[in-house]
Amino acid sequence: MAENVLIEAKAQLANDPAAYPMLGAFYLTRGENPKALAEFASLAKDHPDDLRVRKSYAQLLIIDRRFDEAAKLTDEILRSRLKMRMGSS
Repeated sequence: MAENVLIEAKAQLANDPAAYPMLGAFYLTRGENPKALAEFASLAKDHPDDLRVRKSYAQLLIIDRRFDEAAKLTDEILRSRLKMRMGSS
């Protein structure tokens, strides 16, 4: 029931950064890590500028012992943050 409500909310609020990660967070709190990982992978693709989503995805990759992918994503996050800081100086 709750999962269906969150799926619908995600569809209706696809561009709301407070709403679209709720389904992945729901899966995570229920211990459904494979579903959470898939959800955050999709969110990271759909919202590449959302640092919170990308960090959550990297953490889930680490939990899943996918260290190379997590390291690559973390490196991408750090490089993008550095570019943003350099551009604003």
